Amino acid sequence: MSKTVDGKLQSAFVLYINGKKAQGQEAFGREVAVMLEEQIPPFLVRLGQVVMESSMVFDAWNTANQEALEEIAGKYLS
Repeated sequence: MSKTVDGKLQSAFVLYINGKKAQGQEAFGREVAVMLEEQIPPFLVRLGQVVMESSMVFDAWNTANQEALEEIAGKYLS
């Protein structure tokens, strides 16, 4: 996918959150936004830092902080 930024097409990906992969319970996540490819690495680094600082594994952190993932992602959207 691509996204137009300042009149130029740039590579981008749709960010989905809270999908399920358990057999028999598979479900796509909820579409949050389109993120530029260049923003994905810094987003993942920041997300990892926040989760690590909580001393929780990602699934537990995400369950306990349901709005936080979307808030962190929001800082990396154009």
